[in-house]
Amino acid sequence: MFVACSHPRTTWVAAKPDRVPAEARAALAKGLVPVLYRDAPFTIASTNLVKWHDTPEMRDALEGIAVIQIGFDDLVDPPFPWHSFEKLDASGKPTGVILEPGTKDGSCSASVGECAAWVKPFARSLVR
Repeated sequence: MFVACSHPRTTWVAAKPDRVPAEARAALAKGLVPVLYRDAPFTIASTNLVKWHDTPEMRDALEGIAVIQIGFDDLVDPPFPWHSFEKLDASGKPTGVILEPGTKDGSCSASVGECAAWVKPFARSLVR
C-alpha cells in the first residue's frame, strides 16, 4: 500500500482493486468514510487533483474522508465515469453515492481552490 497522504482526519491511498475492501475496512476503523476515486490521468482535472490532494485546501475539503485511488489501467471495462468519487460500503463495494466531474476537464482543471470547492460539498454530505 502506498500512502500518498495521511492526516488524522483524511487519508489518500493508491491501491489495486483487490486491496479496496481492506482499505475500506481500515478507513472505517479510523472513523473515516471510505470513498473510491477513479483516476483519469489523461485529463487535466484528474492530474491536478492527484497532484493537489495533499494541499491544505484539499485536506480541508476531504476532511473525514479516506480516498482510495484506483488507477485507470487497473480496471478493464469501467461502467462508471473516470475522475469521479464514490462512497464505499463496509465491504468496499460502491454504494451509488457518486460525485461526477461533469466534463472531462471538470472543476479541477483551473485551480486548487476550484477543485476543493467541487469536492467539499460531496465530502461534507458523507461525513455528517
